[in-house]
Amino acid sequence: MAENENHRFAKLAVHPTHPHLIVAILEDHTKPAPTDVVNTLCVINSRTHTVSTLVSGADFYSGPAFSPDGTHITWEQWSHPDTSWEGGEVYVASVLPSDSGLTLSDTKHVGGAAGRVSAAYPLWASNDLLIYTSDESGYQNPWKYTVSEGASAPVLEEPVDVEFALPRWYLGWEFSAPLDLAGERVLYAAVRDGRSYLYVLSLADGEAEELECPYVNILVLKRVRDNTVVFKAESADKPEAVVLCTLDDDLNPMFKELAGGVFNLPLAPSMISIAKPMTLKNPANDGPLHVLYYPPQNPNYQGIVGERPPCIVNAHGGPNTHASQGFKWEVQFFTSRGFAWYVRPILSRQLSTTNRNMTVG
Repeated sequence: MAENENHRFAKLAVHPTHPHLIVAILEDHTKPAPTDVVNTLCVINSRTHTVSTLVSGADFYSGPAFSPDGTHITWEQWSHPDTSWEGGEVYVASVLPSDSGLTLSDTKHVGGAAGRVSAAYPLWASNDLLIYTSDESGYQNPWKYTVSEGASAPVLEEPVDVEFALPRWYLGWEFSAPLDLAGERVLYAAVRDGRSYLYVLSLADGEAEELECPYVNILVLKRVRDNTVVFKAESADKPEAVVLCTLDDDLNPMFKELAGGVFNLPLAPSMISIAKPMTLKNPANDGPLHVLYYPPQNPNYQGIVGERPPCIVNAHGGPNTHASQGFKWEVQFFTSRGFAWYVRPILSRQLSTTNRNMTVG
């Protein structure tokens, strides 16, 4: 493949039976002005060292993924003025691989609608079953698409006020992983009350079982093998770690930290302030206003009776990300010195014209 300094590639997907064919997002900066940059899905052929266009026409692409047998491909796309969490759309197409490249046919729109409904994070649960999230109810809930039937449906019998995915701020983020490749069960890291919770979802009957989990912020789920998933996680009382999660036959999770998760500096547990989620009212529209509150925490000192502690209100870097309950040295620096700390998560849906509310803390 000829080197081109104007081309940038991301989110590579290797074809299961023709590994020399790699689908990727191609960002073409031949015309460097931001309004002139072109995004497509492309095919990289590692044998012929060539790059060819596979899907074009939208302003942005994400999440290309082959079905396990390589006969189908899925992806997410959206265009200005939308962001992915305002009008992302999921597609599926049949794939015909050859030595020279890939041919797509029978392209189907699976979910999402420009400017109205966000569909995101498509993931194959089997060769015939695709799962993704949709905020059609106002919250990102799990949906499924059956290729053989050409039909989409919610996984849960009734929508719930839980986010089963956060907005796609990073191409590498994933919030679900199949626990098998027969389309039976999927592990989700969902968000409610400002922290992550692990759920096992049965795709056949829509039942969701919550797992005991010590981590408050879970990102980037990756399937390792049946009933085994690895992810990046934060605890409320120690730094980020890479965690291997294995489920037994009764769905009891076992967690093993593979990297991280240890303090670089000593801090007694009694000094650590744990976040408390609070829901206030937004005076602008009387809707929910979600905040995290860290009380002052130092066992060696006591505040003046009847006097409120000094307070830091942190609106964080936004405007469309969220604050987690994971351990942060900056927060602990101030709370251990007698300050209260409020963080106001600024969320994409609260800023969008649709004004749907998210409960991510």
